[in-house]
This record gives sequence, structure tokens and C-alpha cells, in this order.
Amino acid sequence: MRWWDGSQWTPTLQPTHKPPKKKMGCLPVLMIGAAVVIGLGVIGSAFGGGSDDEEDSPDRPAAPREFSQFTAEIFCEDKVREMLKSPSTADFPDTTATREQGGAFDVRGVVDSQNSFGATVRSTFGCTVTPINADQARVTVDELTGR
Repeated sequence: MRWWDGSQWTPTLQPTHKPPKKKMGCLPVLMIGAAVVIGLGVIGSAFGGGSDDEEDSPDRPAAPREFSQFTAEIFCEDKVREMLKSPSTADFPDTTATREQGGAFDVRGVVDSQNSFGATVRSTFGCTVTPINADQARVTVDELTGR
């Protein structure tokens, strides 16, 4: 069997030179490298790799939060809400808290809520909120009128 070299039939039975191999281009090499990097990232995150932020460290205690005026207002509003005839209708349009000597807060404001007949009435309230820690407080409702 004779060999066709592309322009004529040759007298040899096999080609005299080997056809050049195709070189791998740059794109496949980059794609393989990207796949390796992504694969290592997925494996690392699956086995607990992550940031070393101080917040995430279980060995460090959380930074203490301050019991703020806003927190005192929320505690007082929650206590007043419990005392209303229809707590789900409560709206607190104006509440202010002031810090007193010794760390307690004096909280005053108004609440609009429905009474037993379904009519919306405005009541005034006052509370003393004494912080125990950042998440707990002793709340005393000193005044709740017009409920």
C-alpha cells in the first residue's frame, strides 16, 4: 500500500516523517489550574477552613454590651404591653428614657391600644427599669392610665 503525502503518491509504504503533534494551548492549562484552585477551596471549606476572626473564636468571651436607653424603652414597652386588654394592637408613638442615679432608667411615654369595646384609647405610662445585665432587667410599671 502506497502513501499519499498530500500532493502525490509516494513510492514508500509508510510516511517518512511523523506529522507534528498539536501543542496544548494556553486556555486548557488555565482552565485546569482554575479547576484545581476551586476544588481546593471547596475541600478546605468542607473541612472547617475559614476565617480566624476574633468574634468567631469560642475561647474569647463576647464583648460586654451596654444596657442603653433604647433597651430600657423596649423592656418597659414589653411590660406595659402585657398589662393591656389588647396587647397586639399596642402602638408606642412617644417613649423616652432617662438614666437616673445608680444606673436605673425612668421611662415615660404614651401607648395607643384598643380597649374591651374595640375603641382605640391613649394611655400614659411610666416605668422604672433596673438593669441586671445586658439582656435582663427588673421592670416596675409605676403608672398606666386610661387603659
